Amino acid sequence: MRGKTVIRINELKLRPDHTQQELEHEIRMLLQLRGQSFQYEVMRRSIDARKKPELFFVYTVDVSVDHPQAVLKRAKKKRAVLCERWDYEFPGTAMEMECIAEEAEGRDGRRAPAGEQGCGAMHRPPVVVGSGPAGLFCALMLARAGLRPIVLERGERVEARVETVNRFWQTGELNLRSNVQFGEGGAGTFSDGKLNTLIKDPDGRIRFVLQEFVRAGADPSILYDHKPHIGTDVLVGVVRHIRCEIEQLGGTFLFESCLTGISEGGCRVDGGAESVSAEHAGQSDGVCGDVSQVGRTADGTCEVISQSGKSVDGIWEDDTQSGKAADGMREDALRTDKPADEEDGHVSQPPARYILEINGGERTLEADDVVLAIGHSARDTFELLQRSGFALQPKAFAVGLRMEHPQQMINEAMYGRDCPYELGAAPYKVTHKCADGRGVYSFCMCPGGYVVNASSEEGRLAVNGMSYSGRGSQNANSAIVVTVTPEDYHATSPLDGVAFQRELEERAYRCGNGKIPVQYFQDFCRDDEARTSRGDGSCEVRASRSDGGCEARASRSDGGCEARTSRNDGSCEVRTSRNDGSYEARTSCSDGGCEVRTSRNDGSCEVRTSRDDSGCEATSEKWEQKDSRTETVETHVCVTPEETALSPEIKGQYTFADVRSVLPEALNQALIEGIHAFGRRIPGFDRGDALLSAVESRTSSPVRILRDPATCQAVMHPGIYPCGEGAGYAGGITSAAVDGIRIAEAMCRSYSSASR
Repeated sequence: MRGKTVIRINELKLRPDHTQQELEHEIRMLLQLRGQSFQYEVMRRSIDARKKPELFFVYTVDVSVDHPQAVLKRAKKKRAVLCERWDYEFPGTAMEMECIAEEAEGRDGRRAPAGEQGCGAMHRPPVVVGSGPAGLFCALMLARAGLRPIVLERGERVEARVETVNRFWQTGELNLRSNVQFGEGGAGTFSDGKLNTLIKDPDGRIRFVLQEFVRAGADPSILYDHKPHIGTDVLVGVVRHIRCEIEQLGGTFLFESCLTGISEGGCRVDGGAESVSAEHAGQSDGVCGDVSQVGRTADGTCEVISQSGKSVDGIWEDDTQSGKAADGMREDALRTDKPADEEDGHVSQPPARYILEINGGERTLEADDVVLAIGHSARDTFELLQRSGFALQPKAFAVGLRMEHPQQMINEAMYGRDCPYELGAAPYKVTHKCADGRGVYSFCMCPGGYVVNASSEEGRLAVNGMSYSGRGSQNANSAIVVTVTPEDYHATSPLDGVAFQRELEERAYRCGNGKIPVQYFQDFCRDDEARTSRGDGSCEVRASRSDGGCEARASRSDGGCEARTSRNDGSCEVRTSRNDGSYEARTSCSDGGCEVRTSRNDGSCEVRTSRDDSGCEATSEKWEQKDSRTETVETHVCVTPEETALSPEIKGQYTFADVRSVLPEALNQALIEGIHAFGRRIPGFDRGDALLSAVESRTSSPVRILRDPATCQAVMHPGIYPCGEGAGYAGGITSAAVDGIRIAEAMCRSYSSASR
């Protein structure tokens, strides 16, 4: 890492419509720089909306200046501190990287004989399984180190994948290998490209990942925005750019190539194809300089394997949608007349550690080092690893529903009504701890986004959220989820979490008859009568009324009483009677408004009303009993226009159905409690016409592939590197990319150590 001393200014506040000159002026005044030149870099920008309608951008800025210690002494305020900032560099000296690169390819451009290799450890290029953010960044770092990785991806390259996914959303025709979950770019390609992460990374990998995204075409604002995002439309080009660089550095992508078997070297796997060493054979005239390989079929003859993973019978294939072969024969790429170990620069190699089976035995690949960046939905690969003796562990994850609200309502809650600034679609983040101890929270929030059908298996249905870079949809959506642990789904096997996910997705599929099931929140809250005795001595009674409403009454252990009423007009009222004789009634109305009425035991009464329509901002009425007189302190009355029901913004076919039937009732109750709690923070969040879609089941991997913390290699399987979200070591695009970089570092350390 490269370090440099900077002055870091925290909490630098400016109005959102400020100019660049105003920002520079504030820096100069705070540091008393006068005529001294300086450079600065914005490290973070957030919005302070605590005192609406006054809003501020809050900056963290790093300033580079001569003699920073002296400048800091005369700075006006204490918000400026001296900071040593480290820029990430891939570890290893240039000599070590050159040695490793020479190991992958001889000094004359061909593979060196085993006895003459400079580092003495690497005989075959590393194989990366999966091209999501973890796989892409791992392959990128390996390629920059000269190791020419081979990337296996079950789905299509990203350009073709977008067309396949759009066709699925329009027709319901599911491609099991290439969909929202699988294909180049991973599942994150169709989830807004959100880059916020909670991981700690003092070594600078997070900023390095963001810088690489900008280098590949993302907006530079992701380097400093509090909640950065790229957008699905832009992310497609970013992914393609990274792939092109890897290929230009000698890496190979094999699309539509699914890992279906793994065995120890020297063994023969089912499928009949004899394993051979993967050799790079040159470049085609296809997109990004596609690289092909030579493989050997079951009868011992060699074939060219194109980037798409298909035999081209001696013709260099241009991997385009037309499927036509490119002009020109590559005789040097065909080795059908000579065995691979003949004396022409290719000599016998030590046996491979592993034989990888591709597409059920269509071909096999020898490998010594394999990165498993398989993604959280690679359930068939989890099953393969379990059969192959890998150590797997069930883990906690979250399930729930995707919830839609008007984006305008969220904007007003976050920024205030009639905000004069163009701040874009506002995000939110909410959490709640339920009475039973469960946590309910928002996940993968998509401002101005769409709910999307994210299914990857026949007869099962999952949803996700997605935004384009402009975030122009009328609705905001977020997953509202509940954490489930292995104890919740009664895990006795590492894959029981997968079984639980599949059960929920099968229910969702049946609920909507193959379409996304959707339900208004007011309908979701209706239920048959139920009585619950709680462990704290309280009791709850839930009743469905003849008018279509629902009432829940809870008598509390402190002597108070709470009654919750959901009405068929979409409103909801919560009335709390306290043991001191006072009571409070809170009404969430179908128009998105909220009313709170408090009657106190001193005879006073207060009414507060807030709505999200243009007719009224707030109503506050207060009566206080003073010397037998009733005094009105404040009154403001307005008329609210009639509200129309919210319309879904969904990519994929949908239908209104009984969403409540999808999740276990305990989770439904937790979601209802959490959503009403969120309504007390964001007015209208629990409005009756808010939309719920089922089922959000792919929040993270339900499995962890155990790896050694020191080497990052799988337990009892040297040379296998579990990586990213699917392996259970990340959660989101940025953390997965960071883990991919860590795995590349570990692999290079291993090669470097073996060379000494």
